[in-house]
Amino acid sequence: MDDPRRPHHQASPPGSGGGGMRQFLTQLESSSSATSPPSSSSSPSSSSALPPGVMGGGEDTTKALEELLGKATKMVAMSEAYLRQAQKAIDQGRQSSEKLEISHGRLELISVELDKQAQLTGQLRLRINGMQRTLQSYKSRSNEVNEALQAIFDTLKTRSLEEGLLTSQHSNLYDFVDSQSVQKLQRQAVQEIREMEKLHRNVNTIMQSVDTAFKGLKAAADAAEIRVDFRLSYPTEKTSLQLNEANAMSAISLSIASHCDQLRHLLQSRAGPKPRFVDLTGIRKRAEQLPSSLSLAYNRLQRIQESTKQIEDRCQKYATTFQRATQVFAQFEQFGVDVQEVVHQIDEHERAFEERRGEAAFLFEELANLTTWYELFGTAYEELLVEVERRHNEHKRMQEIVLAYQKELNVWYQVETQKRENFFEFYGRYLPQSLCPSVMENAPRYEIYPLHFTTALPLLGGRRRSEDEQADDEGAAAGDVDGSDHHEPGPERSPTSGEKQEAKHARGVAN
Repeated sequence: MDDPRRPHHQASPPGSGGGGMRQFLTQLESSSSATSPPSSSSSPSSSSALPPGVMGGGEDTTKALEELLGKATKMVAMSEAYLRQAQKAIDQGRQSSEKLEISHGRLELISVELDKQAQLTGQLRLRINGMQRTLQSYKSRSNEVNEALQAIFDTLKTRSLEEGLLTSQHSNLYDFVDSQSVQKLQRQAVQEIREMEKLHRNVNTIMQSVDTAFKGLKAAADAAEIRVDFRLSYPTEKTSLQLNEANAMSAISLSIASHCDQLRHLLQSRAGPKPRFVDLTGIRKRAEQLPSSLSLAYNRLQRIQESTKQIEDRCQKYATTFQRATQVFAQFEQFGVDVQEVVHQIDEHERAFEERRGEAAFLFEELANLTTWYELFGTAYEELLVEVERRHNEHKRMQEIVLAYQKELNVWYQVETQKRENFFEFYGRYLPQSLCPSVMENAPRYEIYPLHFTTALPLLGGRRRSEDEQADDEGAAAGDVDGSDHHEPGPERSPTSGEKQEAKHARGVAN
């Protein structure tokens, strides 16, 4: 703040304490009563025509102005003394504020470091707790998968094969399970979990030592009462309030000085041969307000000094705290170095843990897929029995259709052969052979046979093939008819036109 003092008033203040201020104001009041304007009865007759409070060029007016000027001059000196004291208090407060800001910055650095180490330690603990949760999750997953797989295997062991599917190596559905491969996957999964447990134990041991060290440092920090529990803007706000108070004091001092200048000007105007008339009413009224203004300036000075004291007290408090904090900070610096090494170790363990977790996840996925696979295997076996029975029935139905068509084709062949023989007997022998050679050919013979031959289906539930089926199989082995298309079984009947169209896989064989 610029120095608000007026350089042309250098009088010493009558006092700087509260008692001096009261004494000074009392003196001003007593002298004010002594310089009151005379009553109208004692005024000269030449002034009786003037308005009240207006004096001419008499000595009383000049004397009153001089007395008012003397009082105002003393008040100016005191107001300027207040300003000097205010400026001194503000300067002291600024110096303390600067020290407070420095201490605050250092304390804040230490506090931030404390919080940083606490957060880092907490983050490490969270990471290790996350590893533990993952480990527990995979243990539960392992139990669930193995229990589900074992339940499926127990079910497959109780499901015996049908008689037609029995072999020397397979008596139930479990005999088809590659148990060695499954057990290998299970052993690998268990091994991965053990490795994960080992890594977790290692990092947990490391973290326990870190927790112990941090608790010791935290206890030392608490004992030193290291904290930053005030706003950094506090001294700035106090200084801003002080400047506002000082500006108000400066305005009061300027107002009193302006009153002095006015009084001097009036005295100078009365020093000539023709003194000008002066209305003392407004001047006295203004002079009466000056003690109150000076009292306000004094109150503002006290508030400035109180703010400075508050800043200095806080500065001293945190200077002491800073001295204690520096003793702990060195320990935290070493702790930070140690923690960085711990972080590196935990990073390495966590990467290895994640690799093991990935392998375990893959193995559990494979085991879960096997569980689903063998569940569907049991369901598929039941459907296999239904399908074999359906194909047996369909084979029988198709054989009936083929035999019916073959019989009809044989009848047609015999009739056609007879008709051609009759034609040749009655007419053909009279025709030259070169006239129509094809008319002399024998009737073609048609046979129905499958495009490819199939392996015989197993007999389920004590089923025995009928003589027709055995004959069909023997004919198939010899190149005869065997059915391969499949339809839902139906009762015996003559082939329809649609079935005839369906069975047109034949070739002509000329006799």
